Amino acid sequence: MNVLFRVDSSSKIGLGHVMRCLVLAEQYKEDNVVFATQDLKGNANQKIIDKGYKLITLNDGSVDELIQRINELNIDMVVFDHYGINSDFEKAIKNTSGVKILSFDDIYEKHYCDILLNHNIYADAGKYKGLVPDFCEIRCGEKYTLVRDEFKKIEIKKNLSNKGKLVVFVCLGGADANNISLPVLEILSDFDDIIVNLATTSSNNNIDQLLDFSKQYKNINICINCNVAELICNSDFSIITPSVIVHEVMTIKLPFIAIMTADNQAMMYQYLCENHYPAFKHDELNELRMEIKKNMSKDEIIVRNEYGFFEIKNKPSKKELQEYYANKYYQEGQGSYELSYDKAEIEYLLNKIEQKHVVTKTISNVEKGSLLDVGSGEGFTLSHFDNLGWDCVGLDFSSAGVKGKNPEQARLLIQGDIFENLEEIIKGDKKFDLIFLDNVLEHVLKPFELLVNLNKVINDGGILVVDVPNDFSLFQKYLAGNNYIDRDFWICPPDHLSYFNKDGLINLAKDTGWKINKVISDYPIELDLLSLNSNYVNNPSVGKASHRKRIEFENFIHSVSVEKTNQFYESLIDLGLGRNIIGFFSKV
Repeated sequence: MNVLFRVDSSSKIGLGHVMRCLVLAEQYKEDNVVFATQDLKGNANQKIIDKGYKLITLNDGSVDELIQRINELNIDMVVFDHYGINSDFEKAIKNTSGVKILSFDDIYEKHYCDILLNHNIYADAGKYKGLVPDFCEIRCGEKYTLVRDEFKKIEIKKNLSNKGKLVVFVCLGGADANNISLPVLEILSDFDDIIVNLATTSSNNNIDQLLDFSKQYKNINICINCNVAELICNSDFSIITPSVIVHEVMTIKLPFIAIMTADNQAMMYQYLCENHYPAFKHDELNELRMEIKKNMSKDEIIVRNEYGFFEIKNKPSKKELQEYYANKYYQEGQGSYELSYDKAEIEYLLNKIEQKHVVTKTISNVEKGSLLDVGSGEGFTLSHFDNLGWDCVGLDFSSAGVKGKNPEQARLLIQGDIFENLEEIIKGDKKFDLIFLDNVLEHVLKPFELLVNLNKVINDGGILVVDVPNDFSLFQKYLAGNNYIDRDFWICPPDHLSYFNKDGLINLAKDTGWKINKVISDYPIELDLLSLNSNYVNNPSVGKASHRKRIEFENFIHSVSVEKTNQFYESLIDLGLGRNIIGFFSKV
């Protein structure tokens, strides 16, 4: 088959279209591939030649000229990746030459093609209804994402000569027509403890200005026409555009900040914002500076990890953490838990457990089986399932909570180091039908290791329930941006060592061998922060009233319908609302 790629690049257009076409062309390596481009200033045509593909230069890129080339080369299929080519152009080509047409699309434009490819993670096939012919095959979303082989094969080797400095990769487009790179470099120059590698190309008209700036700083490097994949894979953090490169940094789980520099990046920008990734427009440099500080400053206590959630930089030792939980939590006058609960609060606590139990029933067929409650706390989960006749085992550093609130369940508790006791359970080859990890994962030193080990003790068809605080959420970002709060109040080491969002939890679960069945949230108590009268961050004295309102509301909706309550909270998580995230996972 003879395949022709019609694509352009220049200092104004950028190089992204050519780069992704080169990735797609690899799928046609058994065919005869030809590229047809115009000779525009600052083009990437040499990259096409270097890859070994035949390149023909077009004069005006008109329909007639392209038809002539199609006939001369006996082309069977044309790939269009060009914002300047519309559906009328495609229709003229197809009706005249009869070729098969594959069209790239990023922004839900009308096309006349046989295959529509939107390989972006945000792509929604349903939005192409009425925009493509009935015979068109629509390929949308993560399944079709194009990632260069370099990112799948390259060996990641950190440069030990960096002496502990954070390596930051910056790429704001091979051409960066608006020169957004310079103000970003100016911000980064404020940090002494980082090394900056800015990737660009000879198509960038601002290279001289960038080079002049970098000469003032030993830690800022301008990398022209370099191996981008190698730079990315050997970085600790990245600042990129919300474009194809997002797929690549996500492939290797590299933390990033995205800066929108062009209108055609709006869809990806919106997707990143909605899914709680740090993304900004090019005129939001003050916010960008704050986000960079959050992720890079040594003075900050947290850092975003490869999964997309935050962790404490300087975690306590294993011994320190053991002593903290054994000696402080649930002890009189210490810790963050109530010494006693009234009837409504106990009802609330039991209702939350029942809500989770109801969800597990829809996923698993187990009516009565074995439960492992990791981090049993005050023993309410043990009590719920023990009373239903389940075979229950609890793990916790301290027995004080269970003995204080549910002493009859103390017999079910294994006290001591959770990880060590879990290892003993693994050695004993005991398996469970249901595992509860309720407000525990944010406390442990090694959340990855914990989820891996729990995968070893779950029965086939069993369910893992993970409940963690919803931190650095979209709504929290809104509160901070609109001055309803003046600090990240949820950061509370050593109580919490990790700070999860929905995507961070899902990414961690996937990487540790878990399948995602359902994710819901719970009561969005942070709505109270919108009012001066109920803002418990600025005025802690109103905190108890907010908590009471939460209890009464949750008890009410639970009494109406447990199922509808869960449906309600499933819809909230997609909006970034809810104080907690509850994930329901099964073994892959």
